[in-house]
Amino acid sequence: GETISTKASGCTFRYNLFTDTRGELVLRNANRCVVEYNRFERCMGGIRISGSGHKVTNNLVVDSTISGIRMVAGLPDTRPGRKGYRYLPVVDCTIANNTIVNPGREGMLFGEWLKGTKSLTGAVRKSGGTILPTQNRIERNIVTANQGMLLRLRESQGNVISRNLLHATGEAQVGEAGEGALLAAPPFVDPAKGDYRVPKGSTASGLGADAAPFEAGNGLDK
Repeated sequence: GETISTKASGCTFRYNLFTDTRGELVLRNANRCVVEYNRFERCMGGIRISGSGHKVTNNLVVDSTISGIRMVAGLPDTRPGRKGYRYLPVVDCTIANNTIVNPGREGMLFGEWLKGTKSLTGAVRKSGGTILPTQNRIERNIVTANQGMLLRLRESQGNVISRNLLHATGEAQVGEAGEGALLAAPPFVDPAKGDYRVPKGSTASGLGADAAPFEAGNGLDK
């Protein structure tokens, strides 16, 4: 489930294309990483976050099996002779200007593997994390889906959630819209051709991922 997994802090993951993988880009036990301008198409998920101080911006996740971006519940290490955490709490992260299209479960999920919640098999978790994400900034993202929930907080508190564009169709639910949300269809340039940018001057200008790094002729395809 981990296409890329890092336990090293201060890493940068930029300009990568993930297609049809059975995993995610995972900040497994790290702090202060930068994840930007990555594109995920038809993968299990997009980005899974543990740790603090991360900057996750300008990423595009399309047709994921589960969540586009998910933040794991912090899990203290209670094993004999151990200290610290098995999964670091998600604190003081910036998750901004990302675009998530048609996730299979949630657009963004706070508190994955939280003790007492149901697993993917439907069983109630008797173990798991106990510390919900807090003091994070979730801003100017675009999430559109026809199933699941766009933003699922699981009672996470103390986060700033503002100015996101949220578009729920079919059986989808918005969840926690936050402050200043724009509830409308995103005016993508040409989604049929995979161009999920928002035109300048539109009502959604400045929101979502700038997909310019994936345009033909920019040198990244050489």
